[in-house]
Amino acid sequence: MSTNLTEHTITEAVQKTFDTSTDERFKQLMVSMVQHIHDFAREVRLTGDE
Repeated sequence: MSTNLTEHTITEAVQKTFDTSTDERFKQLMVSMVQHIHDFAREVRLTGDE
């Protein structure tokens, strides 16, 4: 994973960590979950302390 992550690049970087999964359903679930959680974090402007 790149060390040059921003709020705009982190979602895709995390989703790519599932590219090697051999279980397609697991991959689908995790990629979708990451998208939703990251969208939520950006929407409510989570801070590091939270």
